[in-house]
This record gives sequence, structure tokens and C-alpha cells, in this order.
Amino acid sequence: MNKPSTELPLAVYENLCWYCAFIKRLSPFAKAAAPADFIIQLDMELENGRDDTLREVLKFPEEVIQFYRREHVLGRKVKAIDAIHFGRYGEALTNFDYVLTIDPTADTSRALAVACAIEIGNMPKAQQLNTNYAIGDGRWKQWADGKMMLATNAIQQGTEKYVSLAKKYPTFMNSAFIAQGNHILRKIDWVTYSKLMQVTNNTASSNSK
Repeated sequence: MNKPSTELPLAVYENLCWYCAFIKRLSPFAKAAAPADFIIQLDMELENGRDDTLREVLKFPEEVIQFYRREHVLGRKVKAIDAIHFGRYGEALTNFDYVLTIDPTADTSRALAVACAIEIGNMPKAQQLNTNYAIGDGRWKQWADGKMMLATNAIQQGTEKYVSLAKKYPTFMNSAFIAQGNHILRKIDWVTYSKLMQVTNNTASSNSK
């Protein structure tokens, strides 16, 4: 059964929508949800590189706005690293891309983004990302180079690269997934890695006697 319909003029339709929105905002339920709605709006603005509410509505000074931007980026970085732990490399790459859009000097995010691109089979993306590091020959650039070596079956060279990093930056291993069992560096020859690290330990022991 077809029901009759009435076509409203655009101006009337817009006024009706605004009126309905006004009525909704007057309800106690809308008032209770207002803080959450406000946070969601802020998050969406920051997600899209905007700061209208922070700047024009809240009148925050520039240093406070930049603080919120950094914290928002940090949240995306945490999400990305969490996704790596669970093997969700595409999700991690999306988050790292966002971080790099806001902060191109974030070498940790750049290197890990390289690894994620490799894991999802996008080598051109990995090669594109593996440039323009803030520290040209820093440890994260070397880490990404090692991952590229492993991805191109240069297993020996890649393994030696991570041994070199572990020797030079002992505390770096914990944050850089350099440990047997971490899926992202599963191609390391761990037998060779252990032998080379053992040589280092033995040499250090001999020198201390």
C-alpha cells in the first residue's frame, strides 16, 4: 500500500532539521552525553589536522594546542605499536602514516612503518618510507635497513645488522623487537645471531680479567 507523501521546500526542511536538533539538545539525555560528544568532536578535528574548537572556541594559546596535537599523535603511535604486537600490520601502518603526516621527524614511527609495509607486501611503500629520517644514520634507520635486508633474503647481512645494533645500543633491543619470537623480525638467523652475540660477551669477559 502506497502512502501519500509531501515534498517540503528546502527552506522548510532545513528549519525542521534545526528545530529537531534543538529539541534533542534540550533533552536530559543530550545534556548527559554532551561531554562525550565534545570529546568526539575534538578527536575528529585533530584526526583531520584541524584545531578550530581548541583555537576559536576554547581560545587556547598556541603552546597548549601543540601539546594536544602531540598527545593525539602519541595515542596513534601507541595504537600502532599495539597492532604490531598482534600482527595487524595494515592497521599499524595506517596509524604510523598519520603520525608521520603530523610529525615527519618521528624516526621510530618511520622505521616501524617500513616494516609494516614490508609485512603487507608493499615494498614500493616501504622504500618510499625508508628515506628522510631526522637522524640520517641513526639506530632506527639502521633498524629499517636491516628489515629491508631480511625482506630481500639478505639474511646474513640483516642478521649482522641487528647484532651490530644490539652491541652498540644494548637497551635498544627492548623497544626495537630484537628478540627471538617477535614475528616482525622472524627472518633473523637466530642461531648466527646468538653465536655473534656470544663472541661479544666472551670478549668482554676476557677483557675484564
